[in-house]
Amino acid sequence: MTIALAVDVGATAIKWQPFDDDGELRSARRRRTPSPCHPDELITIIGERVKHHQATFVAVGFPGDVIDGVVTDPANLARVAGPGSPIDSAVARAWEAFALRETIAATTGARCLVVNDAVATAAGCDVQRGRHLVITLGTGLGVALAADGVLLNIDDVGGRMFGGLTFDETVGEEARAKDPVLWIQSVVAVIAHLREQFDVGAIHVAGGNAKRLSPQEFSWLNLPVIIERSMPALVGLNRLRLAYPSV
Repeated sequence: MTIALAVDVGATAIKWQPFDDDGELRSARRRRTPSPCHPDELITIIGERVKHHQATFVAVGFPGDVIDGVVTDPANLARVAGPGSPIDSAVARAWEAFALRETIAATTGARCLVVNDAVATAAGCDVQRGRHLVITLGTGLGVALAADGVLLNIDDVGGRMFGGLTFDETVGEEARAKDPVLWIQSVVAVIAHLREQFDVGAIHVAGGNAKRLSPQEFSWLNLPVIIERSMPALVGLNRLRLAYPSV
């Protein structure tokens, strides 16, 4: 029997859940993400969980840009205290072209899959028909795009500018804590902007702050807005793992 570990790495929390071929083995657990998070620290954290669960496969959702398992942008993991805080230059350099998938596999002995965390979330949502935009709201903003069940490769948008601030600063947790009413208005404005940019027929909102929203706030967009109440990233990572080539 294969035991797989799904690991959802966020800017403030790391969540993990073991699966076997029939589904969940145990409920999800979590711990705080180090700030900043050096790649060596993340490898150690994941390695400890893989060993504990005796996993032979680990699927990781990463909160930044990653191509073929290699990190191209660590996003908020290189910041001293999350979005808006200064970048730790030494940690940022350590993440440059870091072969995350290869290093996890070599360290743990487990087969490994690494994708952007928003892509993992999209894989856990119902995106089989039509063109869907999946948005994650937590410490910052994550975005994934799917067309008829196929996950499309797009860059992380959290660090891009929207008005005078980045998307992360506009709709991240720090903005919500400062002014919850303005935060909701900003989320609606950002979603309207992204809807136009990606030309989608449905939007899914997930992540830790999705529970603070209701579909009624988006009724004027005249398209389905689904608020995902569970943790689709972990489910999505397991789905991606099951579809991963065995050789």
